[in-house]
Amino acid sequence: ANPQSNSGGAEFAKIFSGLADRNIEDAMEIIASEMAREPQTDSNSKKRIKYFIWKHFIFKRYSRELRKLHSFAEIKTALGSPRSILCLGNGPSSEDPLLSLQDYDAVFRVNHRWLERGLFTSPSAIFTGALDSVRHVGNNILYVFINDERAMRIIQKVRKIISRLSFANVTDLGFPFEEFSPYQPTNGLIMIYVAINLRPEQLTIAGIDLYEDPRGCYPDESSTPNKYTAAHDADRELH
Repeated sequence: ANPQSNSGGAEFAKIFSGLADRNIEDAMEIIASEMAREPQTDSNSKKRIKYFIWKHFIFKRYSRELRKLHSFAEIKTALGSPRSILCLGNGPSSEDPLLSLQDYDAVFRVNHRWLERGLFTSPSAIFTGALDSVRHVGNNILYVFINDERAMRIIQKVRKIISRLSFANVTDLGFPFEEFSPYQPTNGLIMIYVAINLRPEQLTIAGIDLYEDPRGCYPDESSTPNKYTAAHDADRELH
């Protein structure tokens, strides 16, 4: 492949045409040899090639094991059209006793640090970009990622240990990323965005404490700095 080419997908399609007719081991060997010739300095080109491979070859091969949801309507149907949704971040208020006094049709959670806490441990959807979270939680959950590239990276790692995986990404769902540039929205904010667009009759939000709770960042430990990381901006999140 010519890493300096600007012809995009058409160029990749020409390079990899016919690989789908080969078995996966032979195809990957050919692809690896092509990538080995690529200059190490051109990281963007390498990422594009790897993403193209996963999207057009690996993903299609394992399509029976994967289910991608493309719209809020599909997500709503998959979740059983929930009328009451609980969105739980990981802040101290995620363990408020009042939360257990109400029933919810769907529970949304972020990452997986809540797994061993014993509260709301059977969520309907998880919002994450962390490979470990998918590995720890496993099957029968809808995963929501930031984009297809992140989804493919995780699917590549977990497809042998998770028999079926349903996922969506918020890039397809119209999240206003341009309002956050150069920062990234937190998983908690993306979770709220999706929940609102499912139009439940009741929406409960807890555990999104904006790192202002005096009890700390998490309910179970106080060593983690109680503030946003450099990748996120507090004012934009609050706005």
